[in-house]
Amino acid sequence: MYTSAVEEATLIATTNEPQAEDIAPPTTEPEMEQPASIPAANPPYIGQVTVSAHAIHAGTQGNIQVGDINEQCCLPAVKAVNNEAFQGGQNAQDYIVVTRTDINTAVTSLLVLLSQSEDAALQAQLNPNEQRITPSCSPHVSSDHKPGDEAKHVSVTVSVTCSGIAYAAHEVYANATQQLITLQATTKLGAHYARVGDIQVTIVHATITNSRQGRAHIMVQIAGTWVYQITRPMQQHLAHLIAGKPKQQAITILLHFPGIQAASIQLAGGNTALPADSNHIHLIVMYRSN
Repeated sequence: MYTSAVEEATLIATTNEPQAEDIAPPTTEPEMEQPASIPAANPPYIGQVTVSAHAIHAGTQGNIQVGDINEQCCLPAVKAVNNEAFQGGQNAQDYIVVTRTDINTAVTSLLVLLSQSEDAALQAQLNPNEQRITPSCSPHVSSDHKPGDEAKHVSVTVSVTCSGIAYAAHEVYANATQQLITLQATTKLGAHYARVGDIQVTIVHATITNSRQGRAHIMVQIAGTWVYQITRPMQQHLAHLIAGKPKQQAITILLHFPGIQAASIQLAGGNTALPADSNHIHLIVMYRSN
């Protein structure tokens, strides 16, 4: 803005520039963004000040060229001129943007395919009698557009790096079985107990603790059945203990013996007591499995 007045002029920022009738009007009216204080002229020099302005109406109509504003305005002896073009105005339009959901949907579907491919690849590397622990995988996602970008198509790339550990199943089962036999059965139960049936070994949970060192934590559940063995010498000893005893007393003696849970006695000839000679007493031992 220029002034030829010898007094300082102050213009308020909210004042719109009026158009002169003999000058081609600009495509839109500008508005100053701050007050303009024009210093007084000092002939032969005129007073001038530069202020920021913007178009009132949105769109390309506000993109005026240099000199489109070149007229008297606001106060006598004050002239407004735009020495720079107004630019950046755009008309409203509909367009497609990339959303986070678009990218996540693509990532999810790709991860499913990669998981299946990775599983098959690791499974193919197993040796006979080996079992695989669920691998630890790290995905990497990239796309040619980010959320908010204007685009009709977005390309998403997903890569997965996995590290797995395999173990010899038969060795785990053998170690677990040995632990059960040595520590649990023999140590706690004693030598008079013997295993009935097979030992069941189940892998409850297996996780990789250090893939670089090949370390994993495997939780194993072991189940087996041991029963107290009533050997032939023990049976002879029991027959001697109950010889000549009344039936109910003999049953009580048997139930107090380790390993015996239930007992019944059948007497011949209506007798109420067992024979005094233990050689005439026959014991039948029955083992009950769970």
